[in-house]
Amino acid sequence: MNPDPELARLALEVADLRLQLTELKQFLRLERDETPARKAMSLHIRCSSLDLRHPTAPDDVQGHLSATDEGPSLTLWARATDASIHLTAVESPALHLFDKSGEEAAQVAVETETGRGQMVVFDQGKPRALLKSTDKGGVLSVVHDDGKVRACVISAAEGGEIHVVGAQGKTAVKLASNPEMGGFFAVNNLEGEPRAAVCATKAGGGCHIWRGDGQVGIALLVQPESAAVFVQTGDDHHSRVSLFSHQNGGSIRICDAKGTAVAELSDEMEGGGLRLSDRAGKERLALRQGKDGAFVSLRGEHDEHLILLSAMGGHGSLDLKGQLGHRVLLSAPDNGATLVMMAPKDVPQIILDCTEQTPSLRLVPGAGQWPVASLHAGEHGGVCLLSDREGIRRAGLAANQSGGQVSIFNDLGISRAELACASDGGALRLNWGGTVGVSALAMHEGGVVTVNDANGEAIANLPEREEEE
Repeated sequence: MNPDPELARLALEVADLRLQLTELKQFLRLERDETPARKAMSLHIRCSSLDLRHPTAPDDVQGHLSATDEGPSLTLWARATDASIHLTAVESPALHLFDKSGEEAAQVAVETETGRGQMVVFDQGKPRALLKSTDKGGVLSVVHDDGKVRACVISAAEGGEIHVVGAQGKTAVKLASNPEMGGFFAVNNLEGEPRAAVCATKAGGGCHIWRGDGQVGIALLVQPESAAVFVQTGDDHHSRVSLFSHQNGGSIRICDAKGTAVAELSDEMEGGGLRLSDRAGKERLALRQGKDGAFVSLRGEHDEHLILLSAMGGHGSLDLKGQLGHRVLLSAPDNGATLVMMAPKDVPQIILDCTEQTPSLRLVPGAGQWPVASLHAGEHGGVCLLSDREGIRRAGLAANQSGGQVSIFNDLGISRAELACASDGGALRLNWGGTVGVSALAMHEGGVVTVNDANGEAIANLPEREEEE
């Protein structure tokens, strides 16, 4: 019996369907969920590669899912711009985003060695920024076309940092924080060497500026009750100029190459002062302002005062000293002015007093002794006195409006000879004891000479006079 052709055809189709079903069972499996609440079925697909295509355009592949020895991957294409997303789950999982030209635009990945995540963004395939985690925190870096970092942000538990990098790859600017001190800001040159820095400390803050040779040139330090500025020029770490400010005032100090202070301007508790020193640090010139006044001091090589100019208590004075002990003292007390010229012990001295009523000049043979000569300007005229070393008068010269007088004294200071003039006349008198021994007068009538006895009685006259006269 010949088989029915239609049945034969159907048998072939059924066999072919069984073959296809057998092949599909290698990739597809239905699983029923008999749970009364769900009553659902699951489709399991097993394949190494799966394409996602447009439903009406089979040649338009929009996605691809594959499994390899290295791990699975998923690629999705944007139909309008041809941009794509590539996701891999290999040893180091990563997500790649591509632009319409096929260049990588962004990447999210896991480092194989550390297992930490990182993110990279690109511009036409060139890296521009990197965000990654580290063992202490995180890092954000900005990259140029040459692939070198231009800026970097670092975060850690103890603080953070921001680095701005130059074309040479050296840090040009650094901003950092410290949990114990505070903030820190540094500016470097093209080689990454520090040139300026600002920092905060527990007590205040500071600023440093470096020279071209790498040494600190200027340092500024601020504390709660004081501040200081140090200026250095050499490589010996000695400050050449220092400025200080504190509760009691401030000061400016200038030092030489060895660090010895040679000039200092200060504001002390009772006033300001200027101090100049030699190379050995010994004071040579000082200008100071105190509570009662001010003074200027110049010292010699043995640290002694050679010139002292003072204005204390409303009075001025000038004290000059020589190397051999000579001294000149000029002062202005309340009642006038005084000039004293002194020499070493037992050498004469000169004293000039200038007051409103009685200016005077005195010569003193030695320290602690009486004047041997004095010149006075009184209310009615001048007076000159000569004395011995005991201060006893020996001779005197006086002048007034009417005339003048010269007197010679004995060892007791009693006048023994007197020569005087008044108006148009003159007189000479010689004394003995308490009486006049001889007197000579010159008047308009002529001259008269009188000789007295020991009791002061006249015993002779020249010319002779009548008894009644």
